[in-house]
Amino acid sequence: MVLDQTPRTDTYHVDGDRLLTKEDGTSHLSYANLAVALIDEVEPPKRHKPTSP
Repeated sequence: MVLDQTPRTDTYHVDGDRLLTKEDGTSHLSYANLAVALIDEVEPPKRHKPTSP
């Protein structure tokens, strides 16, 4: 995976634990979109639900 400094697009794709790649096998994500995705998972979690002890 390549992290780059392209502008934030407000879109990203998730597919469980699988890395999504283009036909040529590459995968790119901007630092800005990574930050948005991380915040989206923190509050409130969209993909992972906390488990009770």
